[in-house]
Amino acid sequence: MVWIDAHGDFNTPETTISGFFPGMSPAVITGHCYQSYWAQIGNNSPIPEAATLMFGVCDLDTAECQGLQRSAIQVVNWREGKPQADVLGSLDVLAKRVKEVYLHVDMDAFDPQVAPGVVDHPVSGGLSLQDMEAAIRAVAVRFPIRAAALATYNPDREEDDKTLCAGLGIIELVAECACDVPGRQFMPNSSGASTRSL
Repeated sequence: MVWIDAHGDFNTPETTISGFFPGMSPAVITGHCYQSYWAQIGNNSPIPEAATLMFGVCDLDTAECQGLQRSAIQVVNWREGKPQADVLGSLDVLAKRVKEVYLHVDMDAFDPQVAPGVVDHPVSGGLSLQDMEAAIRAVAVRFPIRAAALATYNPDREEDDKTLCAGLGIIELVAECACDVPGRQFMPNSSGASTRSL
């Protein structure tokens, strides 16, 4: 799992201050909470922490910071518009552990000048458009992207369609990366509809 986000989203029901469920997503996915609920909708096998890379992170609460430090999750923090560790090197480490990835992109990883229309309070010093494109291309070079998600858009905070354009650009880039992989083809999903296999 490659998780691009300004936030760690690594709280649990025991550590969260706000009770905000999306602030627990990687904790759920890596098996730290809500396993019984997850099991009700399908396979709840956790993704190993060592098979998880976060980057763009620039806003952690104390519990998240401590939890991530104790975990085997690789974290590339972002400060003043720059990564605080080697993004490509971190992806290379992940590539030794997994053959394919789920890519999660939360647009609050962007600097607010790029994408102001997000749900959480924007955090300054995030990724530029060029940073995001380079990161997604670097992921796609190393892994088949088996699934991808783009979150979150708040039109009430939007300015001049900046966030909308950034989001559409990400969608187009992920689609382009999928089309560039030899042997990829349209495959039926569980409903029988034809979709592009990412």
